[in-house]
Amino acid sequence: MRVFLMVAWVALVTPSAWAQTIVVRSGEHADFTRLTFAIPAGAEWSLRETGARPRLALSLSDATFDLTLAFRRIDRTRLQALRDVGGAVEFELACDCVLSAFDAGPDLVAVDIRDRSNRTVATSFMPIVPRQSYRFSDTGADRRPLPWGQILQGSEDAEPSPAQLFPGAVLLPALSGTISPRDVLPDARIDRAREALLLQIGRAATKGMIETSLPVTPPPKGPTAAPVSQEPPRPLSINLTATTAIDAAVADRETRPPTLTGVTCLPDDAVALQDWAGRTDFATGAADRRARLYGEFDVIDRQVAGDLARFYLHYGFGSEALQVLALLPDPDPGLARLADMARIIEGDPAPGAFDGQAQCDGDVALWSMLSAAGSPQDPVPAIAAVERAFQRLPPGLQSLVGERVAARMTVAGADAAAERVLRRILRVTPTETPASLSAAAALAATRGDPNGREAALLAVARAESPGSAAAAVELAAALWSDRRPPPADLLALTASFATEMRRMEEGPVLRLAQVRLLALSGDFDTASALVPEIGRRDGQGAAQRAEADFLSELARTAADADLLRHALTASAPVIAGLPDAVGNRLAERLIDLGFPAPAERFLQPPARAPDGEARLRLRARAAIAHGDLQRAELQLSGAMDPEADPLRAEVLRRNGDLAAAADLLRRTDGTTADRLDWLAGRAAMPEQAAAAPYRPLVTPAMPDADGDLAAASGLIDRSRDIRAGIADLLSRHLAPPR
Repeated sequence: MRVFLMVAWVALVTPSAWAQTIVVRSGEHADFTRLTFAIPAGAEWSLRETGARPRLALSLSDATFDLTLAFRRIDRTRLQALRDVGGAVEFELACDCVLSAFDAGPDLVAVDIRDRSNRTVATSFMPIVPRQSYRFSDTGADRRPLPWGQILQGSEDAEPSPAQLFPGAVLLPALSGTISPRDVLPDARIDRAREALLLQIGRAATKGMIETSLPVTPPPKGPTAAPVSQEPPRPLSINLTATTAIDAAVADRETRPPTLTGVTCLPDDAVALQDWAGRTDFATGAADRRARLYGEFDVIDRQVAGDLARFYLHYGFGSEALQVLALLPDPDPGLARLADMARIIEGDPAPGAFDGQAQCDGDVALWSMLSAAGSPQDPVPAIAAVERAFQRLPPGLQSLVGERVAARMTVAGADAAAERVLRRILRVTPTETPASLSAAAALAATRGDPNGREAALLAVARAESPGSAAAAVELAAALWSDRRPPPADLLALTASFATEMRRMEEGPVLRLAQVRLLALSGDFDTASALVPEIGRRDGQGAAQRAEADFLSELARTAADADLLRHALTASAPVIAGLPDAVGNRLAERLIDLGFPAPAERFLQPPARAPDGEARLRLRARAAIAHGDLQRAELQLSGAMDPEADPLRAEVLRRNGDLAAAADLLRRTDGTTADRLDWLAGRAAMPEQAAAAPYRPLVTPAMPDADGDLAAASGLIDRSRDIRAGIADLLSRHLAPPR
């Protein structure tokens, strides 16, 4: 029984051990490189500089370092490599650099690698002493700080040098950043510095400048006072409970570790919308705050104004919050932050109070991500922090900003997190509402389901909600991207939205969507008629873009009659701005229809790869159709692909060089090459020609060996036979005239 109890006691008091994984991240700055190590809370660390490969060691012997993100944001100009050497990480430096380490948070260690030439040295020196914090007393007759000479030497004549204040201590230049005393001073010197500091504190306590938890008895006065010893008294073991303003600021900064770019993260309380409404309903809470908004002499109460703005933000009323904040002539930074949140809720973000904090491990990461541009060039946000912050939002706000959050997550590559956000919107929002349908469309897009996305967007467009027009535009863009025909009612809905919002900011995008949908449905005449109206309302730039989109679909699917009717009247600026592939397609169809001159209008602008070779071939085809063989040869001289060989052979054939044309086509088109060889007199009649009906009518006379005159005579005789054969055919197959 005793053995069992002892084993159980050992199991309880012995801490469980498991392998700790330390994630290492990095950031590049102008004059230094920073690495951060996410260590467990309470773990001890030390930086040992041993030659060119210093080490950062932890008190956790079984710790391993995750170095996968170490070089993602930095180059190797200062740091060549990092190695996990078992409980420590080894730095392989690529420069003459110096390392400094400090606690960037309760569970974050930062190591800066600086060039020695970039270290800025201050003109004063500071001793390395333990960090303490003190609270000065509010009582006491004399609150002036004692001069150093009076504290340590009993004289006010002159202040001693730092070497006199801390005898035996190592004096270092006051550098930027924080240096751990254990990396600079031996233990004995730290003790001497601590004793000198406590001596100063003890003498200040006798003056009533600070308060201690133990009473300090002042020395007796009068003739009974004992002589003062020449040796400094041994300081008492004073238990101090003191805090200065500087220490409070430092403590606040430590609770909010900076990002890799050095930006200090805002605390969660600064954006805690879920706590800003209290327990009252909207009507009661808004009425109470509005009643207290103006005080005596009609002066607005700043505190009530901020409270009312926060109340509006909790329920998602960004415009109302901005109106309240606009009543204040000079809003402080806290109220300016509320204004930024209101703009984000209204969908009009701009860099402001949340700029650069997307990588913070707090709720501010959500608002920083929403305030960014939403492009792939934005910094990758802290997805886990964003998701936690989104879950804390009120349900109404989740439905309002959820789609944008999911879209930004998708851009950042976090598709799984985006899907969870969209599913949460569907859970908190009643079914078949515009918000839930929009979330379902975004979820289908994330999953790669175009049919599900199209059905959800079409349902939103039919719902006659504030987001119906935007859903119609989004669906039109998706159909245009996939080149799919639109549903019948979507075209009518888009036309009605374009008419209803013709003077609003949504008008230009709706008119462009209408032209695209008409082109996809094959109604090219109506789409072409809308282009001049777009030019009158939105400018010539918008009209040219609409006409270019219209022509691209015209080249792809239009019938020959529609193609001729609209392509022949296309404007020159639009033709110059067409994509190379679209211009080539229009020119090819016009050449096939026998209109080489209009086709050359689409071939005038130079084209880049991969459409440049095709444009040269089309120019050659147009020149051959005009009979300009010299210009065709010039165009073909720049075409290097084998597809230009048939055109070269055609130029040679028209120039009479049948043998060269046959040699050029021998590998690609043997049948045509044999026919050209036969026409050139280099081969016998092909079997296909010999077996054809009416062979004597199409078989040319071979040159006669007797000479040119004999050959000419044979040709004349042969032509007489051919004319007779044609007359015989006409008499047998044509009906006699009446």
